[in-house]
Amino acid sequence: MIQYFKVTTLSPLFIGSGISLIPGADYVHFPDRKIVAILEPEIFFQKFNLDKRFIEQWSNALMNIESREQKARTLRNLLNQKKPNFKPEDISETLIPTDERVLDEEIKKHTRSGNGLLLIPGSSIKGAIRTAFFSNYLLSKYSKGAISLNEFSSNKDSEYSDRQYNNSIFKNNNNHAIYDFFRFLLISDGFTDRSSIIKTLSIVLDNSQYIMREDLRTYLECIPEGVDFYIQMKWNENLFNKNKEKNNINRNINEELSSLLHTSKKQTKRLFDFEHNLFFNESNIYNQKCIEKIEESFHDDKSYILRISGQTGYLNMTGGWQEDLLSKSDLQELALYVRKNTKSKSEDDSLPFPKSRRITADGKPLGYIKLTPIEKSDYYRALDNQLKKAFEGIIIEEIKPKSELESEIELRPEADSAPTTPINPYFTGKEIKQNTELLAECISPPTGRRSRVKVFLQEPKTVEADMNGYASAEPGKLYRVKVTRLQYGRVMEVSYVGEV
Repeated sequence: MIQYFKVTTLSPLFIGSGISLIPGADYVHFPDRKIVAILEPEIFFQKFNLDKRFIEQWSNALMNIESREQKARTLRNLLNQKKPNFKPEDISETLIPTDERVLDEEIKKHTRSGNGLLLIPGSSIKGAIRTAFFSNYLLSKYSKGAISLNEFSSNKDSEYSDRQYNNSIFKNNNNHAIYDFFRFLLISDGFTDRSSIIKTLSIVLDNSQYIMREDLRTYLECIPEGVDFYIQMKWNENLFNKNKEKNNINRNINEELSSLLHTSKKQTKRLFDFEHNLFFNESNIYNQKCIEKIEESFHDDKSYILRISGQTGYLNMTGGWQEDLLSKSDLQELALYVRKNTKSKSEDDSLPFPKSRRITADGKPLGYIKLTPIEKSDYYRALDNQLKKAFEGIIIEEIKPKSELESEIELRPEADSAPTTPINPYFTGKEIKQNTELLAECISPPTGRRSRVKVFLQEPKTVEADMNGYASAEPGKLYRVKVTRLQYGRVMEVSYVGEV
């Protein structure tokens, strides 16, 4: 059975794409507008009429100037020479809000889908549930100190591994994923169009006090708190039943979604309380309003709380079971081992483990989300609203009842006998750019609300692209589309406008 959820961010959420944006090369900061504009060459190369000299000066600045601040200033000056008082819209359609007054450092970019929406992978949510289940298993089976670090050591060089526990919990020998029953849990991706650039700082212990280190700052493109997205979860029953007997998988109540989510909420609350006792009472460091909002959410019996993804810390990623099950000496040894493997210079075993936390500059922890079950109809209604918002400006033609269409045909004299002129599908205008309307022929059935189409450019050229925003496209049929993504002048993606 499929279950549907509305997911709400309780604090900023960051899921990294592995891409960093460089000032002066990838973005321009507009402090007066509180906006970061991501450079899109297909837009600003046209609007600024850039020449060879501009390219040479820009390239020299990127290669020869070390200071990121100077690189950013050089690009702004070059653009001002071409177009004084240029606007964010002159260089990009991707405008991200930020409260930062000065921004000339790298920005770690949030992962995005092919259509440009911010992506929350279902695997990130599944990973948090799996980790919570792993922690709960260990905590329920052992008492404090009952696990020796030697049980995780695979050789005399102390290469620690959780292989043994994976075997007993997931029936997984770490070489064959088919033995892990979480393979059969399917969680869809979530999408949203809201992000903001947020500065994060590290909290470190200094002379028995926790302080925020400004020199350890990072800038992240985050989904801010209070944003909703929507997902669905289900077990792949057919695949599970095929593998159950063959792979000796013993299904139990812990595999049911409600039980798994209750377990995840319980483990998240335990870690939240741990950090609350350690950090949250420091009112000069943490944002008390945000902490209280997260705390209140744990008392909502109809919702589940998780902490997911980037910058949430080693303690959260491992579920924190080591704090409760390892002896003090083993815990210190593990801390030193992890720091050695992360090439940390510190060998001080008096520091707590982990030794730091990362929070936003205004004191909010990262990664807390709330999952609230919803009805199927509410789920699809919400997705439709998201798509309409994401593809704002698309003309959606109203589908008229059959009786209205028939009456219109009757009013048209000799409608059936009128000669038809073959349609020339090729574009006859001067230039194809963003939002240009073209004709396209559907060449493959829709997947969700996306089809593969052949787009007719200037005769005789055509190109294949994805068409978004219409779930009923028919192969062989012509549609009016609008260009939504260009790359180096090539049409990569279009959106549905109407039928021909």
